[in-house]
Amino acid sequence: MGGNAPSRTSSRINQVDLHRLTGLHEKFVRREPGGQRLQLNFKRLDGLDFTGRNLSEAELVGTEARGAFFRDATLKNTNLFGADLTRADFTNACLARADLRGASFKRAVLLGADLSEADLRDGAIMARDKNGMLSYIDRGHPAARFDDANLRRSSLADARLTRLVGHRTDLGQANLAGARLVGCDLSGSDLSGAVLAGADLSQCNLSGCNLRGATLAGAVLDGANLDGADLTAAQISRLELSSAGSCQDVKLPKDREKLGRTLMRLMDEHQLWLKTQGRQGMQAVLEGVDLTGFEAEGLDLSAANFRHALLAQAVLSAGHFSMADFSGAQISGASFEDADLRGAGFQDVSAQAASFAFANLSPMPITGGRGRAWPVNFSGANLSAADFRGADLRGANFTNASLVGVDLREAVVTGASFVDADLSGADLRDVELAEADMRGAIGVRNLLAEAINRITGD
Repeated sequence: MGGNAPSRTSSRINQVDLHRLTGLHEKFVRREPGGQRLQLNFKRLDGLDFTGRNLSEAELVGTEARGAFFRDATLKNTNLFGADLTRADFTNACLARADLRGASFKRAVLLGADLSEADLRDGAIMARDKNGMLSYIDRGHPAARFDDANLRRSSLADARLTRLVGHRTDLGQANLAGARLVGCDLSGSDLSGAVLAGADLSQCNLSGCNLRGATLAGAVLDGANLDGADLTAAQISRLELSSAGSCQDVKLPKDREKLGRTLMRLMDEHQLWLKTQGRQGMQAVLEGVDLTGFEAEGLDLSAANFRHALLAQAVLSAGHFSMADFSGAQISGASFEDADLRGAGFQDVSAQAASFAFANLSPMPITGGRGRAWPVNFSGANLSAADFRGADLRGANFTNASLVGVDLREAVVTGASFVDADLSGADLRDVELAEADMRGAIGVRNLLAEAINRITGD
Protein backbone atom coordinates (compact mmCIF):
# COMPACT_ATOMS: atom_id res chain seq x y z
CA MET A 1 0.00 0.00 0.00
CA GLY A 2 2.97 2.31 0.72
CA GLY A 3 3.80 2.61 -3.00
CA ASN A 4 0.27 3.69 -3.79
CA ALA A 5 -0.02 6.29 -0.98
CA PRO A 6 -0.60 9.85 -2.16
CA SER A 7 2.13 12.44 -1.65
CA ARG A 8 2.55 16.18 -1.93
CA THR A 9 3.12 17.80 -5.31
CA SER A 10 6.83 18.65 -5.49
CA SER A 11 6.60 21.52 -8.00
CA ARG A 12 9.00 24.23 -6.80
CA ILE A 13 8.67 28.01 -7.05
CA ASN A 14 11.86 30.07 -7.43
CA GLN A 15 12.52 33.45 -5.77
CA VAL A 16 12.07 35.44 -8.98
CA ASP A 17 8.63 33.97 -9.68
CA LEU A 18 7.73 34.34 -6.01
CA HIS A 19 8.55 38.05 -6.09
CA ARG A 20 6.28 38.52 -9.10
CA LEU A 21 3.43 36.49 -7.61
CA THR A 22 3.57 38.18 -4.20
CA GLY A 23 3.53 41.57 -5.94
CA LEU A 24 0.32 40.60 -7.68
CA HIS A 25 -1.09 39.32 -4.41
CA GLU A 26 -0.33 42.56 -2.59
CA LYS A 27 -2.30 44.37 -5.29
CA PHE A 28 -5.12 41.91 -4.60
CA VAL A 29 -4.95 42.68 -0.86
CA ARG A 30 -5.18 46.40 -1.63
CA ARG A 31 -8.04 45.62 -4.04
CA GLU A 32 -6.19 47.27 -6.91
CA PRO A 33 -6.79 46.45 -10.60
CA GLY A 34 -4.66 43.59 -11.89
CA GLY A 35 -4.30 41.99 -8.48
CA GLN A 36 -4.35 38.22 -8.12
CA ARG A 37 -4.68 36.07 -5.00
CA LEU A 38 -1.53 34.05 -4.22
CA GLN A 39 -2.32 30.34 -4.56
CA LEU A 40 0.65 28.08 -3.90
CA ASN A 41 -1.14 25.00 -2.60
CA PHE A 42 1.16 21.96 -2.39
CA LYS A 43 4.12 23.90 -3.83
CA ARG A 44 7.71 23.63 -2.59
CA LEU A 45 8.91 26.91 -1.10
CA ASP A 46 11.83 25.64 0.99
CA GLY A 47 14.25 28.42 1.95
CA LEU A 48 12.43 31.18 0.04
CA ASP A 49 12.28 34.73 1.38
CA PHE A 50 8.87 36.29 2.21
CA THR A 51 10.34 38.93 4.56
CA GLY A 52 8.01 41.89 5.03
CA ARG A 53 5.53 40.74 2.38
CA ASN A 54 1.76 40.94 2.81
CA LEU A 55 0.37 37.43 2.32
CA SER A 56 -3.01 38.06 3.90
CA GLU A 57 -5.75 35.75 2.57
CA ALA A 58 -3.22 33.74 0.52
CA GLU A 59 -3.81 30.02 -0.14
CA LEU A 60 -0.81 27.95 0.98
CA VAL A 61 -2.50 24.64 1.79
CA GLY A 62 -0.09 21.73 2.16
CA THR A 63 2.88 23.82 1.05
CA GLU A 64 6.42 22.82 1.98
CA ALA A 65 8.25 25.90 3.24
CA ARG A 66 10.95 24.39 5.38
CA GLY A 67 13.52 26.99 6.43
CA ALA A 68 11.65 29.79 4.64
CA PHE A 69 11.84 33.39 5.89
CA PHE A 70 8.60 35.12 6.93
CA ARG A 71 10.13 37.76 9.22
CA ASP A 72 7.83 40.79 9.65
CA ALA A 73 5.43 39.32 7.08
CA THR A 74 1.66 39.73 7.32
CA LEU A 75 -0.36 36.52 7.01
CA LYS A 76 -3.77 37.56 8.35
CA ASN A 77 -6.47 35.01 7.47
CA THR A 78 -3.91 33.08 5.40
CA ASN A 79 -4.67 29.40 4.78
CA LEU A 80 -1.67 27.27 5.81
CA PHE A 81 -3.68 24.12 6.50
CA GLY A 82 -1.34 21.13 6.73
CA ALA A 83 1.72 23.16 5.70
CA ASP A 84 5.23 21.99 6.58
CA LEU A 85 6.93 25.03 8.12
CA THR A 86 9.75 23.22 9.88
CA ARG A 87 12.61 25.60 10.81
CA ALA A 88 10.82 28.55 9.16
CA ASP A 89 11.44 32.03 10.61
CA PHE A 90 8.27 33.96 11.51
CA THR A 91 9.93 36.51 13.82
CA ASN A 92 7.48 39.39 14.43
CA ALA A 93 5.16 38.07 11.72
CA CYS A 94 1.40 38.50 11.95
CA LEU A 95 -0.61 35.27 11.62
CA ALA A 96 -3.78 36.57 13.23
CA ARG A 97 -6.83 34.43 12.39
CA ALA A 98 -4.71 32.25 10.10
CA ASP A 99 -5.77 28.65 9.41
CA LEU A 100 -2.85 26.63 10.82
CA ARG A 101 -4.66 23.35 11.40
CA GLY A 102 -2.34 20.38 11.17
CA ALA A 103 0.66 22.58 10.26
CA SER A 104 4.16 21.64 11.41
CA PHE A 105 6.25 24.36 13.06
CA LYS A 106 8.94 22.06 14.43
CA ARG A 107 12.07 24.03 15.38
CA ALA A 108 10.49 27.14 13.81
CA VAL A 109 11.13 30.64 15.17
CA LEU A 110 8.00 32.67 15.97
CA LEU A 111 9.59 35.17 18.34
CA GLY A 112 7.13 38.02 18.92
CA ALA A 113 4.73 36.67 16.30
CA ASP A 114 1.02 37.45 16.48
CA LEU A 115 -1.12 34.29 16.28
CA SER A 116 -4.15 35.75 18.02
CA GLU A 117 -7.38 33.95 17.11
CA ALA A 118 -5.43 31.56 14.84
CA ASP A 119 -6.84 28.07 14.32
CA LEU A 120 -4.27 25.47 15.41
CA ARG A 121 -6.58 22.51 15.88
CA ASP A 122 -6.21 19.07 14.31
CA GLY A 123 -6.06 18.87 10.56
CA ALA A 124 -4.77 16.31 8.07
CA ILE A 125 -4.72 16.39 4.27
CA MET A 126 -6.20 13.49 2.35
CA ALA A 127 -5.99 12.60 -1.33
CA ARG A 128 -6.77 9.67 -3.56
CA ASP A 129 -3.99 7.17 -4.17
CA LYS A 130 -3.35 5.35 -7.46
CA ASN A 131 -6.17 2.98 -6.65
CA GLY A 132 -8.64 5.78 -6.07
CA MET A 133 -8.70 5.23 -2.31
CA LEU A 134 -8.61 8.19 0.09
CA SER A 135 -5.70 8.25 2.54
CA TYR A 136 -3.55 10.73 4.43
CA ILE A 137 -0.75 12.58 2.70
CA ASP A 138 2.76 12.26 4.14
CA ARG A 139 2.71 12.95 7.86
CA GLY A 140 -0.82 11.82 8.52
CA HIS A 141 -0.59 13.09 12.14
CA PRO A 142 -3.54 15.49 12.55
CA ALA A 143 -2.13 17.67 15.35
CA ALA A 144 -0.35 20.95 14.71
CA ARG A 145 3.30 20.49 15.80
CA PHE A 146 5.50 23.02 17.59
CA ASP A 147 8.20 20.75 18.98
CA ASP A 148 11.36 22.74 19.92
CA ALA A 149 9.85 25.89 18.36
CA ASN A 150 10.52 29.40 19.68
CA LEU A 151 7.28 31.31 20.34
CA ARG A 152 8.73 33.57 22.99
CA ARG A 153 6.64 36.74 23.45
CA SER A 154 4.25 35.64 20.77
CA SER A 155 0.55 36.41 21.02
CA LEU A 156 -1.84 33.46 20.98
CA ALA A 157 -4.72 35.23 22.67
CA ASP A 158 -8.03 33.46 22.01
CA ALA A 159 -6.28 31.02 19.64
CA ARG A 160 -7.73 27.54 19.14
CA LEU A 161 -4.98 25.09 20.05
CA THR A 162 -6.92 21.92 20.83
CA ARG A 163 -4.64 18.84 20.93
CA LEU A 164 -1.63 20.83 19.69
CA VAL A 165 1.69 19.08 20.33
CA GLY A 166 4.67 21.18 21.37
CA HIS A 167 7.34 19.31 23.31
CA ARG A 168 10.10 21.57 24.71
CA THR A 169 8.51 24.65 23.11
CA ASP A 170 9.64 28.11 24.23
CA LEU A 171 6.49 30.06 25.13
CA GLY A 172 8.18 32.35 27.63
CA GLN A 173 6.19 35.58 28.18
CA ALA A 174 3.73 34.50 25.48
CA ASN A 175 0.17 35.83 25.64
CA LEU A 176 -2.21 32.87 25.77
CA ALA A 177 -5.08 34.69 27.48
CA GLY A 178 -8.37 33.02 26.66
CA ALA A 179 -6.70 30.43 24.42
CA ARG A 180 -8.23 26.97 24.08
CA LEU A 181 -5.53 24.39 24.79
CA VAL A 182 -7.75 21.40 25.55
CA GLY A 183 -5.75 18.17 25.32
CA CYS A 184 -2.51 19.90 24.29
CA ASP A 185 0.84 18.27 25.00
CA LEU A 186 3.33 20.96 26.04
CA SER A 187 5.43 18.72 28.25
CA GLY A 188 8.87 20.09 29.06
CA SER A 189 8.07 23.52 27.61
CA ASP A 190 9.07 26.95 28.89
CA LEU A 191 6.00 28.99 29.85
CA SER A 192 7.79 31.29 32.28
CA GLY A 193 6.04 34.63 32.54
CA ALA A 194 3.33 33.50 30.12
CA VAL A 195 -0.16 34.98 30.42
CA LEU A 196 -2.69 32.13 30.61
CA ALA A 197 -5.49 34.06 32.27
CA GLY A 198 -8.83 32.51 31.36
CA ALA A 199 -7.18 29.87 29.16
CA ASP A 200 -8.76 26.42 28.90
CA LEU A 201 -6.04 23.91 29.82
CA SER A 202 -8.36 20.97 30.39
CA GLN A 203 -6.60 17.60 29.96
CA CYS A 204 -3.43 19.49 28.94
CA ASN A 205 -0.06 17.85 29.55
CA LEU A 206 2.08 20.46 31.32
CA SER A 207 4.39 17.99 33.03
CA GLY A 208 7.90 19.29 33.56
CA CYS A 209 6.95 22.77 32.33
CA ASN A 210 8.59 25.95 33.57
CA LEU A 211 5.66 28.15 34.64
CA ARG A 212 7.64 30.53 36.83
CA GLY A 213 5.93 33.91 37.03
CA ALA A 214 3.09 32.78 34.78
CA THR A 215 -0.41 34.22 35.18
CA LEU A 216 -3.02 31.46 35.47
CA ALA A 217 -5.81 33.44 37.11
CA GLY A 218 -9.14 32.06 35.92
CA ALA A 219 -7.49 29.27 33.91
CA VAL A 220 -9.36 25.98 33.60
CA LEU A 221 -7.13 23.07 34.66
CA ASP A 222 -9.64 20.22 34.75
CA GLY A 223 -7.70 16.96 34.40
CA ALA A 224 -4.44 18.72 33.49
CA ASN A 225 -1.11 17.03 34.22
CA LEU A 226 1.22 19.34 36.17
CA ASP A 227 3.64 16.68 37.42
CA GLY A 228 7.05 18.21 38.05
CA ALA A 229 5.96 21.67 36.87
CA ASP A 230 7.62 24.74 38.38
CA LEU A 231 4.96 27.25 39.48
CA THR A 232 7.28 29.45 41.52
CA ALA A 233 5.96 33.05 41.50
CA ALA A 234 2.99 31.95 39.38
CA GLN A 235 -0.42 33.54 39.90
CA ILE A 236 -2.70 30.61 40.60
CA SER A 237 -5.15 29.87 43.38
CA ARG A 238 -5.22 26.62 45.32
CA LEU A 239 -8.83 26.23 44.17
CA GLU A 240 -7.83 26.39 40.50
CA LEU A 241 -4.99 23.96 41.14
CA SER A 242 -7.27 21.50 42.93
CA SER A 243 -9.06 20.66 39.68
CA ALA A 244 -5.85 19.45 37.98
CA GLY A 245 -5.62 15.73 37.29
CA SER A 246 -2.13 15.26 38.71
CA CYS A 247 0.27 17.58 40.58
CA GLN A 248 3.03 15.27 41.77
CA ASP A 249 6.28 17.06 42.66
CA VAL A 250 4.88 20.40 41.54
CA LYS A 251 6.82 23.41 42.84
CA LEU A 252 4.57 26.12 44.27
CA PRO A 253 5.14 29.59 45.80
CA LYS A 254 6.06 29.39 49.49
CA ASP A 255 3.42 30.36 52.02
CA ARG A 256 4.43 33.40 54.07
CA GLU A 257 3.17 31.57 57.17
CA LYS A 258 6.02 29.09 56.74
CA LEU A 259 8.80 31.68 56.98
CA GLY A 260 9.42 30.77 60.63
CA ARG A 261 8.76 34.34 61.79
CA THR A 262 6.25 37.06 61.10
CA LEU A 263 6.81 39.56 58.29
CA MET A 264 7.01 42.35 60.87
CA ARG A 265 9.76 40.51 62.74
CA LEU A 266 11.58 39.82 59.49
CA MET A 267 11.45 43.52 58.55
CA ASP A 268 12.67 44.60 61.99
CA GLU A 269 15.65 42.27 61.66
CA HIS A 270 16.33 43.65 58.19
CA GLN A 271 16.31 47.23 59.53
CA LEU A 272 18.89 46.24 62.13
CA TRP A 273 20.94 44.51 59.43
CA LEU A 274 20.95 47.72 57.39
CA LYS A 275 21.78 50.02 60.31
CA THR A 276 24.69 47.85 61.50
CA GLN A 277 25.90 47.15 57.93
CA GLY A 278 25.33 43.44 58.40
CA ARG A 279 26.93 43.02 61.83
CA GLN A 280 23.58 42.40 63.51
CA GLY A 281 20.11 41.40 62.41
CA MET A 282 19.41 39.49 59.23
CA GLN A 283 18.80 40.30 55.56
CA ALA A 284 15.18 39.94 54.45
CA VAL A 285 15.16 36.88 52.18
CA LEU A 286 11.72 36.44 50.64
CA GLU A 287 12.79 34.38 47.65
CA GLY A 288 9.91 32.44 46.12
CA VAL A 289 7.44 33.56 48.81
CA ASP A 290 3.79 34.31 48.04
CA LEU A 291 3.32 37.96 49.02
CA THR A 292 0.25 38.66 46.91
CA GLY A 293 -1.26 41.98 47.96
CA PHE A 294 1.62 42.68 50.36
CA GLU A 295 1.62 46.28 51.64
CA ALA A 296 4.83 47.97 52.74
CA GLU A 297 4.36 51.65 52.02
CA GLY A 298 7.30 53.78 53.12
CA LEU A 299 9.32 50.87 54.52
CA ASP A 300 13.06 50.46 53.98
CA LEU A 301 13.78 47.09 52.40
CA SER A 302 16.93 48.13 50.57
CA ALA A 303 19.00 45.15 49.40
CA ALA A 304 16.21 42.71 50.28
CA ASN A 305 15.95 39.45 48.31
CA PHE A 306 12.64 39.15 46.45
CA ARG A 307 13.90 36.76 43.75
CA HIS A 308 11.03 34.78 42.20
CA ALA A 309 8.62 36.16 44.81
CA LEU A 310 4.91 36.52 44.06
CA LEU A 311 4.13 40.21 44.60
CA ALA A 312 1.12 40.64 42.34
CA GLN A 313 -1.02 43.64 43.37
CA ALA A 314 1.45 44.52 46.14
CA VAL A 315 1.55 48.12 47.39
CA LEU A 316 5.16 49.22 47.85
CA SER A 317 4.72 52.94 47.17
CA ALA A 318 7.22 55.45 48.57
CA GLY A 319 9.34 52.61 49.92
CA HIS A 320 13.12 52.25 49.83
CA PHE A 321 14.26 49.29 47.72
CA SER A 322 17.66 50.42 46.46
CA MET A 323 19.79 47.43 45.39
CA ALA A 324 16.90 45.04 46.12
CA ASP A 325 16.72 41.93 43.94
CA PHE A 326 13.34 41.31 42.26
CA SER A 327 14.69 39.18 39.41
CA GLY A 328 12.21 36.60 38.14
CA ALA A 329 9.47 37.93 40.43
CA GLN A 330 5.77 38.24 39.54
CA ILE A 331 4.89 41.88 40.24
CA SER A 332 1.95 42.40 37.89
CA GLY A 333 -0.32 45.18 39.09
CA ALA A 334 2.06 46.11 41.91
CA SER A 335 2.65 49.76 42.85
CA PHE A 336 6.16 51.17 43.23
CA GLU A 337 5.06 54.77 42.85
CA ASP A 338 7.50 57.35 44.29
CA ALA A 339 9.75 54.50 45.48
CA ASP A 340 13.54 54.59 45.73
CA LEU A 341 14.60 51.74 43.42
CA ARG A 342 18.13 52.85 42.60
CA GLY A 343 20.26 49.93 41.43
CA ALA A 344 17.46 47.39 41.88
CA GLY A 345 17.39 44.20 39.79
CA PHE A 346 14.23 43.42 37.81
CA GLN A 347 15.63 40.96 35.27
CA ASP A 348 12.95 38.72 33.71
CA VAL A 349 10.17 40.01 35.96
CA SER A 350 6.51 39.71 35.00
CA ALA A 351 5.31 43.26 35.62
CA GLN A 352 2.25 43.78 33.44
CA ALA A 353 0.34 46.92 34.49
CA ALA A 354 2.76 47.58 37.37
CA SER A 355 3.23 51.23 38.36
CA PHE A 356 6.67 52.86 38.66
CA ALA A 357 5.31 56.38 38.28
CA PHE A 358 7.70 59.06 39.59
CA ALA A 359 10.00 56.37 41.02
CA ASN A 360 13.77 56.84 41.26
CA LEU A 361 15.22 54.15 39.00
CA SER A 362 18.57 55.83 38.46
CA PRO A 363 21.96 54.15 39.12
CA MET A 364 23.05 53.56 42.72
CA PRO A 365 26.46 55.09 43.49
CA ILE A 366 28.98 52.47 44.58
CA THR A 367 30.74 53.34 47.85
CA GLY A 368 34.42 53.72 47.09
CA GLY A 369 33.70 53.09 43.44
CA ARG A 370 35.36 56.31 42.26
CA GLY A 371 32.24 57.66 40.64
CA ARG A 372 30.91 54.36 39.40
CA ALA A 373 27.26 53.46 39.89
CA TRP A 374 25.06 50.34 39.67
CA PRO A 375 22.20 50.75 37.13
CA VAL A 376 18.68 49.35 37.42
CA ASN A 377 18.27 46.22 35.32
CA PHE A 378 14.99 45.41 33.53
CA SER A 379 16.57 43.19 30.87
CA GLY A 380 14.21 40.51 29.55
CA ALA A 381 11.32 41.84 31.64
CA ASN A 382 7.67 41.85 30.61
CA LEU A 383 6.53 45.40 31.38
CA SER A 384 3.47 45.53 29.12
CA ALA A 385 1.10 48.36 30.07
CA ALA A 386 3.35 49.43 32.97
CA ASP A 387 3.32 53.04 34.17
CA PHE A 388 6.65 54.91 34.16
CA ARG A 389 5.28 58.45 34.07
CA GLY A 390 7.82 60.93 35.35
CA ALA A 391 10.21 58.20 36.46
CA ASP A 392 13.97 58.74 36.60
CA LEU A 393 15.27 56.01 34.27
CA ARG A 394 18.77 57.36 33.71
CA GLY A 395 21.11 54.51 32.77
CA ALA A 396 18.41 51.84 33.18
CA ASN A 397 18.86 48.63 31.21
CA PHE A 398 15.74 47.60 29.23
CA THR A 399 17.59 45.32 26.81
CA ASN A 400 15.21 42.82 25.18
CA ALA A 401 12.35 43.91 27.46
CA SER A 402 8.70 44.05 26.42
CA LEU A 403 7.38 47.57 26.93
CA VAL A 404 4.26 47.22 24.80
CA GLY A 405 1.72 49.88 25.68
CA VAL A 406 3.78 51.39 28.53
CA ASP A 407 3.28 54.96 29.68
CA LEU A 408 6.66 56.74 29.63
CA ARG A 409 5.41 60.31 29.52
CA GLU A 410 7.99 62.78 30.86
CA ALA A 411 10.30 59.97 31.99
CA VAL A 412 14.04 60.75 31.98
CA VAL A 413 15.85 58.16 29.83
CA THR A 414 19.32 59.71 29.49
CA GLY A 415 21.82 56.88 29.01
CA ALA A 416 19.14 54.19 29.23
CA SER A 417 19.39 51.12 26.99
CA PHE A 418 16.36 49.97 25.00
CA VAL A 419 18.38 47.67 22.73
CA ASP A 420 16.04 45.14 21.05
CA ALA A 421 13.17 46.21 23.33
CA ASP A 422 9.58 46.26 22.08
CA LEU A 423 7.96 49.67 22.61
CA SER A 424 4.98 49.11 20.33
CA GLY A 425 2.09 51.31 21.37
CA ALA A 426 4.10 53.05 24.09
CA ASP A 427 3.19 56.60 25.11
CA LEU A 428 6.46 58.48 24.65
CA ARG A 429 5.29 62.06 24.83
CA ASP A 430 7.95 64.43 26.18
CA VAL A 431 10.57 61.66 26.23
CA GLU A 432 13.96 62.44 24.68
CA LEU A 433 14.63 59.12 22.93
CA ALA A 434 17.73 60.48 21.22
CA GLU A 435 19.46 60.46 24.62
CA ALA A 436 18.97 56.68 24.97
CA ASP A 437 20.39 53.66 23.15
CA MET A 438 17.57 52.58 20.84
CA ARG A 439 19.41 50.10 18.61
CA GLY A 440 17.07 47.36 17.40
CA ALA A 441 14.11 48.77 19.34
CA ILE A 442 10.69 47.95 17.89
CA GLY A 443 7.86 50.44 17.45
CA VAL A 444 9.83 53.70 17.73
CA ARG A 445 11.37 54.27 14.30
CA ASN A 446 9.37 57.38 13.40
CA LEU A 447 9.44 58.80 16.92
CA LEU A 448 13.21 58.35 17.12
CA ALA A 449 13.72 60.15 13.83
CA GLU A 450 11.63 63.06 15.12
CA ALA A 451 13.66 63.19 18.35
CA ILE A 452 16.96 63.31 16.43
CA ASN A 453 15.60 66.05 14.18
CA ARG A 454 14.68 68.14 17.22
CA ILE A 455 18.23 67.92 18.53
CA THR A 456 19.98 68.51 15.20
CA GLY A 457 17.48 71.13 14.06
CA ASP A 458 16.86 69.34 10.73
